[in-house]
Amino acid sequence: MFVNNLFYSAVLITFPFVSRAPAAGPYLYAIWTVLMFICIGGNFVLLPFGISSAFGHKYFATIYGIVFAAFTPGSIIGGVIVSVVTLEENTMGIFVGCGCIIFVGE
Repeated sequence: MFVNNLFYSAVLITFPFVSRAPAAGPYLYAIWTVLMFICIGGNFVLLPFGISSAFGHKYFATIYGIVFAAFTPGSIIGGVIVSVVTLEENTMGIFVGCGCIIFVGE
């Protein structure tokens, strides 16, 4: 899980700079987008394993439900932040900020 989140933060931080590559920009953009979705899927695969190995099978359903429910306020807060910020001017800051938050959270 650590490696997945570390890789995800690196992909997010470098994502705004990918489109600036002169010849390979569109191809790198597609590759980076796929890598981001692979990392998101990796979190959903690794999270149940991490919870069951840390807390056991007895409390797995309760703890996994709480952790999975934590995505809701995070999504709402992220949506509010992005709606307040002008996307045309601050896209780089949003991606770099989110990547840094994931890196620090790990």
